Amino acid sequence: SAYVALNKLGAEYRFETKIYRQVTPDGVVLYVKGGGDPLFRTEELDLLARRIRAVGSEQIKALYVDTSLFSSVRPRVGQRAYGAGSSAMVFNFNSILFEVCPTVPGKDARVLVDPFEYPVRLTGRIATVGGSPAKYSIDEAAAGSYQLNGLIGDRRDCGRHYRNVSDTTGYFLSVLHGRLNQMGVRVDKTGVGIVPASAQLIDSIQSKQLSSILEDLNHFSTNLIAEQIVTMLGKKDDGTYSHDAGVVVLEGIARKLGDARATLADASGLSRANQVTPSLIKEVLFRARNDVRINVEFEKSLPVLGRNGTLKARAKNDSDIVARGKTGSLQNVSSLAGYMYPPSGKKIGFVIIQNGAGDRHSMHIRENKVLTLLNRF
Repeated sequence: SAYVALNKLGAEYRFETKIYRQVTPDGVVLYVKGGGDPLFRTEELDLLARRIRAVGSEQIKALYVDTSLFSSVRPRVGQRAYGAGSSAMVFNFNSILFEVCPTVPGKDARVLVDPFEYPVRLTGRIATVGGSPAKYSIDEAAAGSYQLNGLIGDRRDCGRHYRNVSDTTGYFLSVLHGRLNQMGVRVDKTGVGIVPASAQLIDSIQSKQLSSILEDLNHFSTNLIAEQIVTMLGKKDDGTYSHDAGVVVLEGIARKLGDARATLADASGLSRANQVTPSLIKEVLFRARNDVRINVEFEKSLPVLGRNGTLKARAKNDSDIVARGKTGSLQNVSSLAGYMYPPSGKKIGFVIIQNGAGDRHSMHIRENKVLTLLNRF
């Protein structure tokens, strides 16, 4: 996904969130049109609120979010953050944070929700007990409602847990509305709406360059970023972008690269319907290395073994191994691919995909052994 995005969109590509203003007989109406920015977070929302405050007024009749840029999205998969659904208006990776902190034995643990402007209903309890056990759950019961259960020891540090949201636009609007209220801006109504032709574009917020976004993608393996990026490959005749069409483009390129049987169901590798070979990934590594337009950005997007990202804790006992790579994991599946820089000075590309080859720990050990052997090449 990173390789194709660099080729098709370019390293300097930026997503853009736009603000429109329309003056009606009833008052000022504002529209926020989502541009698919996968890294639109609390910091960007604060900036958006400040710009609305600066160019709008102290009273807004209606505030709408326009998500029409995406004609199809990847639906959410479960409630964990890694399964968040895609959207033209992403906020905080479409996930909320629960922080669970012990109090004193016999009392309920303190459960904080961030961002606090999003109305969440909590039922049940997580009890505080003596010692250091931690056995609790936070399960979605309905949209915006979560069931707490279990216990946490008073010697435990606070636990941080993320859950994706089902109503992504409602989530974004709730927090934006709350921030505007804090700034003294009254908003009478919020909702979803299409920007009318008569509305005036008054401001926009641009994302980081694609090359920087890909560092976040590959360093932290955030599935939603991959889905957002590949959606921008699926441009339709009406000017919208389709996640389904983007995946079709990705699959077509995979097959052109030599894997005629490649099957892709998404851009992140989360679906078990994805079927690719090590040879295909090898071809991507080879072509990226030899493409002077993207090789630096592509290589830099990969975390360094034993130093950062998903590889930070790997191969701690093999400090002489220098490598950059991308991990991939599902239950009973582990993979690792990237570049090694052995003492010989010859850069080596490597791809390892293991299916059902033991537990995750044993598969990681096997991957580390392969890297040790390659380092002696």
